[in-house]
Amino acid sequence: LNLSNLKIKDPYAGSNKVLWIRYARAGDGQRFNAQYHVSEKGSFPNHELPLDMDADTSTGKIQMTLTKEEFVSCVLSSPVLSEALRKSTTFECDSREPFAERPLQLEVAIADPMQEDADDDFLDSMSVQQSVCFEIYDMDRGSLSDFLGECYLPPFSEMSETPKAFVLELRGPTEWSRSDSAHKDPNKNYSGCLFVEASWKFPADIEHEEATTLEQRAELEEKMHTGKLRVKILKAEGMRNADAEAPKTVSNRLSRITSGIMGSSREDNNDSAVWVYTRNETYHETAELPPGIGKGGWRVNVAGKHEPLHKTKVIKDAFMPEWNEEFEVILQTGAYEKRTNQRRHFDISRKAAQKHRNEALLATMGNTNDLFMHFLDPNHVDTSRSGTSSKQTGTPKDKTATRLSRTDGALEDVDNSAGHGVTVLLGDSIFEFKSKMRKACLIEARNEEADLLRLPESSHDAILSRKRKAAFEAVARNLSEQFVVMVFVPSVELRDLQRAHRTHSTDYKDLYAVEYGDPSSWQPLDPCRTFGHYTALYGFGKTQDMMSIRLVVGSEDYMAKNNRYRHFVAEQKFWRQRIEQVNTGSHCFGYAKYVHRGDGCSEEWRPVIAERCLGDEVGRSKATGVQQSSAGSQKFQVTYIHAPMGVRSAGLDDASKVVVDESSLLLAPLQPEILASANLEHHEFLEQARQLEEDGLDEADIVRVLNERLLAKSQRRREAEAREGRQPTRPPSPISLRDVQHALRSAHR
Repeated sequence: LNLSNLKIKDPYAGSNKVLWIRYARAGDGQRFNAQYHVSEKGSFPNHELPLDMDADTSTGKIQMTLTKEEFVSCVLSSPVLSEALRKSTTFECDSREPFAERPLQLEVAIADPMQEDADDDFLDSMSVQQSVCFEIYDMDRGSLSDFLGECYLPPFSEMSETPKAFVLELRGPTEWSRSDSAHKDPNKNYSGCLFVEASWKFPADIEHEEATTLEQRAELEEKMHTGKLRVKILKAEGMRNADAEAPKTVSNRLSRITSGIMGSSREDNNDSAVWVYTRNETYHETAELPPGIGKGGWRVNVAGKHEPLHKTKVIKDAFMPEWNEEFEVILQTGAYEKRTNQRRHFDISRKAAQKHRNEALLATMGNTNDLFMHFLDPNHVDTSRSGTSSKQTGTPKDKTATRLSRTDGALEDVDNSAGHGVTVLLGDSIFEFKSKMRKACLIEARNEEADLLRLPESSHDAILSRKRKAAFEAVARNLSEQFVVMVFVPSVELRDLQRAHRTHSTDYKDLYAVEYGDPSSWQPLDPCRTFGHYTALYGFGKTQDMMSIRLVVGSEDYMAKNNRYRHFVAEQKFWRQRIEQVNTGSHCFGYAKYVHRGDGCSEEWRPVIAERCLGDEVGRSKATGVQQSSAGSQKFQVTYIHAPMGVRSAGLDDASKVVVDESSLLLAPLQPEILASANLEHHEFLEQARQLEEDGLDEADIVRVLNERLLAKSQRRREAEAREGRQPTRPPSPISLRDVQHALRSAHR
């Protein structure tokens, strides 16, 4: 060979020289260099230079060949490449009828079309929609107590778990004030302030456990809408003196004489007490009131009398009374309490009691306002329905009976003629189905508008038509990727009853009503797939029966109600997560320094997954050619994403893992969770770091204070173990400056 053949200009013509070739080997990316002695004329010997790994070796086969599993995994991860493979395995190919053009018969239930429940949940999370009223009275014996004024606790959004002091101004009665036997004269001059402290914890108590049954999920939903209110009533100042203003009537003189007999000294000062009431703000004047709720949303007892949350003691003859009384109350959010507060039932059988119990559980799930639409097969004629004529879409009058009848194919409340004329095909993807839903809703809204022109404006049908029109327009406007398309999946017991032709029995109807209303009976469908992909699983296209579909806005709250949706979201997140996003307390993506021994010890930063070092792995760095750790520095055990050949051939138990020093590792996330302390005993004290920083301590002082508290707790535990005759536990490792710095960064985030 000659340099001219390689189109290399000879820089030292007429003299001997050396040609250096530096390259990265294909397969594992290892760097090497080779030298060739070049003569005066530019020629050098023809020796083979292996730029690829040797495929005949075991390691070369691993790096240079593609396995069947790797190929299938890569194909399935790409929707474009995997479409043909999915069709060949899930579709039923029938040459007599094009598969993708088979029309489907669907009953579609759109949950909360006007987003009213979502708005209520948002208001619940922000303001709770509960009012806490403080009423102060001058408690007179023998006569009607005088009303000294009322005040309200600020919105719950202004409170937190830390108690906060409030000064509440007393005022006279308003239109929303509680009506009671006490005389609340709006013409009097009310003055003064009430001093209170309050804290609000919401939710009050949440256990992150898997809720499988309907009862467990209803209990979890109740906890998510329940908070704990702590109030301390301190004192009042500047109130009007009701006794001094009272006219000198015979009854007042009698009251003074009675008070004197009872041993109280009256010097024309109030005998003050505070009564605390709550009001649910979601109840209006026209709302139907359930048990326990009175007019205006005030809480009442069984007798219909207003029920106070708390009554303070009476402070006698005091111009500025001080109570210093504290109480605690559990409150549900307003919309949730309204939704779940059921009327009482007198059950004469176990089945009736269980039915009402199931209705209460379903009310907890919030499945109330559904809008129904239907997509029909224009070629299918239902001969079982003769003489029936009704609208195809909208909310049926008897939703339970309608749902039940549609399970066995008898569409008693559905007209076979498609009012909107939109047909859903088996080959349509779930994403395309949403587009057809939007088109059908716009057509139905125009149909309702046409019906309004021929209906009397104040008739019942006109009112319902306006509501349906608004609902269809809202769905067409708000339908987005947040809506999840789901299919109804009946239980084995329900399917057995259907196979036994017991669809008209009470057992079937009750069980169907429970499962249809249970969110966990609905399976989400992948937007990238078609209905044909689910033929084998759910029977799309196999029968002419009406298939039940549901559209729900996917949210964090809905994940607590529907286990299937929660697992679906977790699965989608797992497959969509990139390795660069790994950032947990045990694993973190980053880059580690790798030394190429065959290239003059050149260094390269390679992508890795870092783990906490166990301490006995330090010797691996020498065996694998990775830079040794310096004394006293933190070490990490890393796994090279693209494992070098030298690591694989080292003959170690876990050859792809090596130990590196923190100076040889760059963690990619801005706030790596792996840097947090691994000692569980430290977490309790590291949570106090933020408060110590706010108290003015620097990081070194925070480390000192936290270690003092940690050692004090450890010493108390060791003393208790010594008294009980048990083996004392070892003292915990001290909290480091790094642990405190990470805790402070996490708190500031």
